[in-house]
Amino acid sequence: MVERSRALLAGVLRPPFQPALLGALDFEPRLVAEEPQQDEVRVGLPEHHGFEVELDVGLSRQPGVVAQYAEAEATFRKGLDQQFKPPTSFYYGLGLVKTATDSLKAASLWLIRATEADPRKGAYHKALGDVYAQQQVTELAIDEYSRALELEPNSAEVHYAMGKLYFKDRKWEETVKAWK
Repeated sequence: MVERSRALLAGVLRPPFQPALLGALDFEPRLVAEEPQQDEVRVGLPEHHGFEVELDVGLSRQPGVVAQYAEAEATFRKGLDQQFKPPTSFYYGLGLVKTATDSLKAASLWLIRATEADPRKGAYHKALGDVYAQQQVTELAIDEYSRALELEPNSAEVHYAMGKLYFKDRKWEETVKAWK
């Protein structure tokens, strides 16, 4: 897999962490960090996903951490502009950036695009469910969480998020079922 990807990429493959300002578009080698820093994006090319790029944008809302939302959005948009068929993870990444900046309508549009492009990713459905939950559209959020659970039945994050919605609506039996 790595040998095939080396033949297709112009440059040397980067290690798992790279600066967010350049995203997956720059292949200059650098040292691997233990954890992504606030200005880094985790990128990997797992064999079971082909050449799909998995992104963990690391945009944090932790106190004292300055997230680079504008730079992250610029990176994803640059990636979209430069590729004939961009990876669905770019749509997902833009959805996460828009969610983090409370642009929920834009976030839902990007995440819908990601789920339509690759409906087999539970994380995409979970993120879209999170946006619907923030918009207080419980029925759509539950639908997306249900799709995510079909794809990733052991996801504790999805079970917890779904249970929170049921709890908020005072649906106790569904809450207990989701949290078991």
